Amino acid sequence: MKVIELTADMAEAFIAKQPVAVILYFALGDSQEWELLARYKSTVNTFSPDDHLAFWSVDLTATENVEVLEQGIVVMTPTLIVYHFGEPVGETVGCDAIAGKLRQNLVPSFYMHSQTWCRMLE
Repeated sequence: MKVIELTADMAEAFIAKQPVAVILYFALGDSQEWELLARYKSTVNTFSPDDHLAFWSVDLTATENVEVLEQGIVVMTPTLIVYHFGEPVGETVGCDAIAGKLRQNLVPSFYMHSQTWCRMLE
């Protein structure tokens, strides 16, 4: 499986159809975010396409994605948001926090099954 880069206007339509969609919103302003994006892509490669997950990224430095910041969907970068059929169900903000989850393999264990993930958040 791989990370697909979306534009903000595409993301809404895509996430509504997925049991679990994980989106990394980033702005590659420093080396820490570059490293995080590489780690995110590496983690995504551990999943198979039949895990019913979708992994995307949205580059907030792109002109077509400015509305994400204007709407307040993302306040700080990087932000990792998990959606369940289009509804946000979890959010992690900051390089250290996201990298920590990726390092501890919390992403694979939490996102493997959407129902398990949603129960954990209740």
